[in-house]
Order: sequence, then structure tokens, then C-alpha cells
Amino acid sequence: QAVTITVSERTPGLVSLNVQPAQVNLVLGGTQDLTTAVQGPRASAATISFGTSAPNVASVNATTGRITAVSAGTAVITVTAQSVESG
Repeated sequence: QAVTITVSERTPGLVSLNVQPAQVNLVLGGTQDLTTAVQGPRASAATISFGTSAPNVASVNATTGRITAVSAGTAVITVTAQSVESG
């Protein structure tokens, strides 16, 4: 069975966050690296983090975005971009 990963975007304080691929289907033990592109006046200072709704289905490295299929099911991978505010 394949594991389906759904990616959502959240962009506090930034103009845009692009995450690719937007949908992932993996076999058990398979991996996929997510890539991100941040745009906005503070994009160069942005910190990207990754999380999973179901670590028993799909684990994700919080800093690199590498997803690993752990068991059959569905997980939502949340990608968050935060920028350091000046001042």
C-alpha cells in the first residue's frame, strides 16, 4: 500500500511560500524531500520548519523536510515559514 502525504502552506509575515511537490505517494519505507521557496522582504531571514499530523504514518525531518513512509495511511505535512522581525 502507498502512503499519501498532503502538504499545506502557512506563511506568517511573508509574501509567499511555495512547497514542491504538493502531493506525495510513497511505498512503505520510501522517502521524499520537500523543497521550499519563500518570497517577501524578509525571505532571506526565513526559517522553514516541517511537522506531521501522523508520525506513525509518515515521519518528517523538522528542518530538512525529508518525509519517510512509516505505515499505510494518510498524514498531513505542515510547512511553516517564519521570519525574524526587525526592531
